[in-house]
Amino acid sequence: MPYNLVAVGVGAIPHDENAFVASWFTQCSFDPPRIVMAVRNDTSSKKMLDDDGVFSINLLSKSQISIARKLVKPSHRVGDKLGKISHYEEVTGAPLLRDAIAFLECRLFASLDTGDHTLFVGDVVNAGQNSKEEPLTCADVRWHYGG
Repeated sequence: MPYNLVAVGVGAIPHDENAFVASWFTQCSFDPPRIVMAVRNDTSSKKMLDDDGVFSINLLSKSQISIARKLVKPSHRVGDKLGKISHYEEVTGAPLLRDAIAFLECRLFASLDTGDHTLFVGDVVNAGQNSKEEPLTCADVRWHYGG
């Protein structure tokens, strides 16, 4: 399946922040605007989503493969993944990547445990576009999944 790769920002001040790469993400409603994504159950980011109830979707461009490679590694192995990536907060407090080509900020609407992943449905509460570059896909980095 051809998947886009997005950077998902989780956590909200005053809590810790993190970001990870996800490929199982899509729009699921026009009215209200909602998205759905799958997140592995055995990650600290999943716990942050459960605790804070907010997240951001940051679309990466084909020229941002290096960011995807940094964010795909587990934070328990590499530490602060956002420490060297410029980011900021707006409506939800979830981290937004300054150089993303576009972003969505979401508040958690519902979640469903589906096995080794949980589906998170988010209400889009803020969005923006920074450029019209081509979005990064799994094919660009020769991955079949980003999780």
